[in-house]
Amino acid sequence: MPLKESSGMLALLALACGASHAPPRGRPAEDGDGIAGPADLCPRDPEDRDGWEDEDGCPDPDNDHDRVVDQDDHCPNDAEVYNGTDDDDGCPDHGRVALYEPPGVAPKVFFRSGSARVEDEARPTLEAVAAVLAAHPEIVRVGVVGHASAEEPDGPALAHARAEAVQRRLGELGVAPGRLAVDDDPSPPDASTPEAARFVEFRAHFAP
Repeated sequence: MPLKESSGMLALLALACGASHAPPRGRPAEDGDGIAGPADLCPRDPEDRDGWEDEDGCPDPDNDHDRVVDQDDHCPNDAEVYNGTDDDDGCPDHGRVALYEPPGVAPKVFFRSGSARVEDEARPTLEAVAAVLAAHPEIVRVGVVGHASAEEPDGPALAHARAEAVQRRLGELGVAPGRLAVDDDPSPPDASTPEAARFVEFRAHFAP
């Protein structure tokens, strides 16, 4: 057989072999959400079509990752600002915070698992706390109390480190060091989920 014809035959065989290994077209999605193949990042969990990242094939129970699940979130695509004003509605707001004498507590600063880094999303809360302290000299001391979730290793040390990180950040915002104190609380936080247990809270002490 001439070399030219032989090369052509090899090319046809290669195409045929490639075609035999190609995935069948039109294969239904395993989870029934209509997104099949590599496009489905969660092939066993159906997409919840709610207008938020509906093309990745994954359900999004908390679109904006603000710890308020979408079914309870009045603003599912806009993250809550935790500043003591309607913090359970899931909507961003910029109200003033309220500081109460113990055992009352004020707004919370949340943390990622295993981390004591103060995230950027906490800045509105910390700025509001600093503004309240600047306007109310009768608040002579604020206890900064850290917490950790049960599954985080060395929880007491992590909780203390979180409180110290928040104390430093408030100092950078102009709060006098003498008005802030890291207070350790060994009692477990009142939280329904591990994510909700990773926080720092504030406890105000007023002049007699």
